[in-house]
Amino acid sequence: MTEPTTPVERYIDCDRHINMAYNTVPALRTTYLDQRGISLTQWHIFDKAPGKTPDQLIRELISELAEHTELIRELAGHTGEHDAAIASAIEQLRERGLITTGTDGALEITTEGQALFQRFNTGRSELLTEFHAGITAEELTTTVRVLKLISEQATRANTRITTTSTTKPTPDMP
Repeated sequence: MTEPTTPVERYIDCDRHINMAYNTVPALRTTYLDQRGISLTQWHIFDKAPGKTPDQLIRELISELAEHTELIRELAGHTGEHDAAIASAIEQLRERGLITTGTDGALEITTEGQALFQRFNTGRSELLTEFHAGITAEELTTTVRVLKLISEQATRANTRITTTSTTKPTPDMP
């Protein structure tokens, strides 16, 4: 493939790389979680559960769903009902002996659950370090800034094109 020379070719090349990263990173996360016998929903439960009742945890996770599109996809794939899917994942963790309910009704991570959580976090840190190797802090900061800007501009463009008539494509439409 030849190097892009025009601005539009550079935009297309950039979008292609963003798409590749968008698909590759979640695939890596899914593989990593699958190898450890835990789902993304269960991971979020581990992360948020201590000290909360199941109902509190469900409400908290549901309120965060807009920020976690992968969790939304996974939950929708389970039952189509977010709270039922989270409750089911809580029960699966309970059956595996990874979480329990304390006398006050709050969820607690068991010793076995804490060990799994710690192993996961250690491995996760090593994996993140590996796939960010050679990227400076400045480059990561710039990447985040640029991706936020692209997201904001894409959101504005999406709003613009969804609020205008799209019956006939026009040359200025992406």
